[in-house]
Amino acid sequence: MQAENNYPKPPFNTNYMQYGFALPLDIAKQVIGRNGCHFKRITQETRVSYIWYDSSQSVIEIWGNYTQIPFVIAAIENQIYYILNNILKNGNHLDDVSHQWLHAYAQRCYQWYTHSYNPMWNKGIPPNPQ
Repeated sequence: MQAENNYPKPPFNTNYMQYGFALPLDIAKQVIGRNGCHFKRITQETRVSYIWYDSSQSVIEIWGNYTQIPFVIAAIENQIYYILNNILKNGNHLDDVSHQWLHAYAQRCYQWYTHSYNPMWNKGIPPNPQ
């Protein structure tokens, strides 16, 4: 007889997305948090219905309004960055996959910053709408 878990069932009347998560299991556990505390916090902050990690497929599953899903992904990526950065700050080494993820994330952040920054805005001149 298989023991039943007490986890709530995900809602099936909402949008669904999978976020590929190829990082090691120990990193995944830290992203999820003790008793799911980080997933619960992200779920509440972004007002989605449900977040779950499927270890068999190495994906994070997200249920919620499609307009909120980009915010969930950003929050998850911020959490991953925080964890990987702390590993490095503590003098530990990252495996190749984690190092590549961190490098790609830093590049995306830099590209966003350089493309969204407008020096004229700092002088009180709003950008011209195209």
